[in-house]
Amino acid sequence: MAGEGGIWILKDALSNGAEAVWIINAKNWRLVTARAQSLVASVDSTEWVVQRYVDRPLLWQGRFKYHYRCYGILFGDMRFFLYRKAFAHVANKPWVELCTEKQPAVFPNDVHITNVAANVTDGAAFHGFPVVDLVAEAPQHWEEAAALMKSLISAVAGYMGEQRSRDHFCLMGLDLLPAVGGGVELLEINIPPCLGSQQSSLQDGQEEAQPTDCLLQPMMQALVRLAVPPPLRGKIALK
Repeated sequence: MAGEGGIWILKDALSNGAEAVWIINAKNWRLVTARAQSLVASVDSTEWVVQRYVDRPLLWQGRFKYHYRCYGILFGDMRFFLYRKAFAHVANKPWVELCTEKQPAVFPNDVHITNVAANVTDGAAFHGFPVVDLVAEAPQHWEEAAALMKSLISAVAGYMGEQRSRDHFCLMGLDLLPAVGGGVELLEINIPPCLGSQQSSLQDGQEEAQPTDCLLQPMMQALVRLAVPPPLRGKIALK
């Protein structure tokens, strides 16, 4: 983003649930730096990630910033499989375009943060757990996500390719943010993918499908079929 160094995201790589995520620009970097230093003083160690802010995100329903939580499995021989369905993690409040000349010093988290663990605490504004079939509903994003992961795995294969078994595998959660004009940006890869955070706030008896039923259970069943040899599946219930 042009002008004044643009807008960046600073986050603690060892934290979860958007607990230590700040949007930083030329107006607030001193304040954010002081808060980050305060956090460092309170923990034994931490690691930081700095990413350029995607200033033209694609908007959910034309109003809200969002990202996809996708699930993939990487095998020891660098085979990678991406599950076709993903959650849409949606910010609680409508997004406001960030004009370079009028950048604020304070960025509301409920506008810019799409982390579900942070947003679920506001039950009135939380969007729930929408499920997107990327192949059927967003084929361009599906193809871009596949190409992105292919490039990433190719880049790391040199030092990750020597595994004890080609059949060892790792389940990961991929956070991908779609941008206006095409393309998806990789926000982070979560290992393990913290499936427990994908829990509905609905009470028993409410009609909306639960995240476990509509995505997580089918995804795990597909993983078992793919990664676990038939003799070892035992009594795992596969539909």
